[in-house]
Amino acid sequence: MDKQNEINILVEESNTLAEQVAENTATNETQQTEIDSNTAGVSNNAATNATQQTEIDANTSTNATQQTEIDANTAGVATNAGNITTVTNNFNAHDASNSEHGVTGDNVGTGDFAQTAIGGVVLLADLVADVAATTAVIAIPDVGPAPVAYDQAYADEQTDLINECKAKINSLINNDVLDLITQFNDLLQQMKDANQMSST
Repeated sequence: MDKQNEINILVEESNTLAEQVAENTATNETQQTEIDSNTAGVSNNAATNATQQTEIDANTSTNATQQTEIDANTAGVATNAGNITTVTNNFNAHDASNSEHGVTGDNVGTGDFAQTAIGGVVLLADLVADVAATTAVIAIPDVGPAPVAYDQAYADEQTDLINECKAKINSLINNDVLDLITQFNDLLQQMKDANQMSST
């Protein structure tokens, strides 16, 4: 009876072991699948890491190049800042100055007209026509020497010459001289309008 119990116990234990072996075998197969998957993952990770390392190396090189360019730009900005300061100072000095570009005396603009003691700009005066040439001519011939005795014809020659002289003188005064005055006054007015002459 004891032997049978032992046999039964051994059978039960054997069955239990067989179940455990089967369970372990299934577990081992599952784990092998996971191990194979992990192995493939590790291999993929290694490839990914190699690609990433290549990208990191490329980025490192790019960063070094960019840093060189940044340093150059920083130096350029500093140079530009210095140049801007120089230009600003030059402009301010130029703007504050009243005598530049080789002028003698003060700079003048289109509205800085000449003054009594200060030079300046003037406008272009309008054209004033030439004065017409005189047409007054004494055409009577010269009177000859006076005769010893009174001579009516000689007296008439003198009278004619005197009258023509008077007529021509009046013509000069009433026409030519007045025309000359008119033209001269027009010239003076054009000079005043052009700010070349004081109007007071």
